Amino acid sequence: MIISRTPVRVSLFGGGTDFYNYYSAHTGRILSITINKYIYVILNPRFDDKIVINSNEKEIIDSVSEIQHELVREALIKTDIKNGIEITIIADIPSEGSGLGSSSSLSVGLLNAMYAYKGIDADSETLAREACELEIQKCHKPIGKQDQYIAAYGGFCDITFNKDESVVVNKIKPEKEQLSKLISKMLLFYTGLTRKSEQILSEQKSKIPDRLKQLHQLKAFIGPAIESTEQEDSDEIGLLLKQAWELKKQL
Repeated sequence: MIISRTPVRVSLFGGGTDFYNYYSAHTGRILSITINKYIYVILNPRFDDKIVINSNEKEIIDSVSEIQHELVREALIKTDIKNGIEITIIADIPSEGSGLGSSSSLSVGLLNAMYAYKGIDADSETLAREACELEIQKCHKPIGKQDQYIAAYGGFCDITFNKDESVVVNKIKPEKEQLSKLISKMLLFYTGLTRKSEQILSEQKSKIPDRLKQLHQLKAFIGPAIESTEQEDSDEIGLLLKQAWELKKQL
């Protein structure tokens, strides 16, 4: 049995600059942090050649091509697992519409578990890059690349998306006391409401050419935010987040 545990994230600054439409011309940059809520993927070999998927809806099928859960299907194709496997997906949060990047965490977790199932130790860059391929190229999701990278690397990361498609992940490592102080000032609530992100993201993506000024400014907040973290100035980070939220509402 293989069990993977992949964190979800809170995106702090730079959201929207991880879309190809933006970073291919201007270079994108994101500041994001994973939290202690996770997506679990459990793989177990079966006694027969069936494929069984236990998720929101149970599937029992004979071949990969019959799978309705598109992320599971594409991950199996990518890792060349054909049959005789049971896959169980469990989440600490609502499975979709939470705003915490859970779909990308699932993509990373599926690939990580499936490679481990085959005896392959895939590194973070491979998992992030291939999760992007699954979601953006294979499943045609109207999303950027930040969620896959933060899920694969974990922690507190400053991530740059270059014009040539390369990605640079810089882990921010403040002192434990500094990070604890920052986290203690941040509250996250479940409102009971979820939303379909695809329509929202599709609209944001289409508006990128008209929202460059706002996106440049969202990216520009990252340097001051990192500096404020190092100086334990949580009040300044709060003000930056407030300004970023006002800009995000314009996207």
